[in-house]
Amino acid sequence: MRAYMAIPNFDFRDTGLFGAGHFRYDPDKDLYVCPADKHLYRHAQTSGNRGTRYRATAQGCNACTLKKQCTDLEKGRTIYRRPDEDYYERVRGYRGSFPYEKALRKRQV
Repeated sequence: MRAYMAIPNFDFRDTGLFGAGHFRYDPDKDLYVCPADKHLYRHAQTSGNRGTRYRATAQGCNACTLKKQCTDLEKGRTIYRRPDEDYYERVRGYRGSFPYEKALRKRQV
């Protein structure tokens, strides 16, 4: 039997800026694509292998028409990807499915 860990859902945060959910990860190219179709490339590994940092170019972000909705930094937008992000994405993909909604209803009892 396989043990599953509980994966929290942090998509509820509203900072007024685009969240990580607005960005699309391309596993073949190992990059993120922002809402303006610009690329965020792998920039650095965080200490202790807690994730990977992806960053857009400062020139690309500063010239973008969506910058005020995305970031207020002059360096450009940064996204962090955890090593287990594939599992988080799989759980997010369950939302809206019949078994997922049924399980939520059972939990409300």
